[in-house]
Amino acid sequence: MLVATGDAYWGNCVHHKCQGSTKPWTLGWQPDYPGEAKLYSHYILAHKAGAKIGVIYQNDAYGKNYLAGLKTGLGSHANEIVDAESYNLGDSAQVIAAHIVALRAHGADTFVIFATPTASIQSLVAKTLIGWNPLTFLNNVSANRIFELKAAQSGANLDGVISTGYVASQTLQPNLPGMKLAKNIIHTYAPSLDQDFAAGDLNLVYGLGSAWTFVYALKHAGKNPTRASLMKALRHMNTTKNPFLYPGITLQTSAKRTFPMEQLIMTKWSGGSSGDWHPFGKLISGLH
Repeated sequence: MLVATGDAYWGNCVHHKCQGSTKPWTLGWQPDYPGEAKLYSHYILAHKAGAKIGVIYQNDAYGKNYLAGLKTGLGSHANEIVDAESYNLGDSAQVIAAHIVALRAHGADTFVIFATPTASIQSLVAKTLIGWNPLTFLNNVSANRIFELKAAQSGANLDGVISTGYVASQTLQPNLPGMKLAKNIIHTYAPSLDQDFAAGDLNLVYGLGSAWTFVYALKHAGKNPTRASLMKALRHMNTTKNPFLYPGITLQTSAKRTFPMEQLIMTKWSGGSSGDWHPFGKLISGLH
């Protein structure tokens, strides 16, 4: 339950056969990757007519989930993807850079990164080093401030990069009750992570938000919880009270709604090498 991935597989498998069977005991947590990718496609369609889109994606279910969502969101404009370069997990920085050069050579003026943190950092650095300045999107798995600070330290120009978020920010929203609680929990039980928390490691907030959801489900699973009662509670959530989520985001599930979070806030990096992700616009819902 509450699998730490946005792969749409974990939301769909309660209904559809996956690898030979349904998975009634499994549930994801975070917004799904295809839904997130659709937001980027909608932004491109609204703000960059006739875009020439270049994509780098991880050559597995992770990257293909994202790429499929982007194409679905673009609809009849999917032909605006002029090149999609795949990389394998563990490829060197040189290999990643070669893919970035290829995207530019195909005439892309819009750059979409569907990669895990290391390759994302390498992509952002390579883009800067070759003097390429496209409209850039970074999937939220890698849009963690501590990763971007590492990219900046290696020479990446990050200003204007767009992503999405769904957890609250301890660096931008330190006065939220949830962020005060998070800071206290980390300091009390994991003081070795104080520095990472202060630097804006959103994975720490993610973990607390997921744990809160688990406790919430347990509290609604009855006085003598069973597997069935716990799963029933997880399949019937409806709350905006998770203090670790971006304000206003709802955790909601039902027999038909199997993705707990279907809202995201768009974010944009500003402030250079010591900057941060700044939310803009309103929460966007109905992703899946």
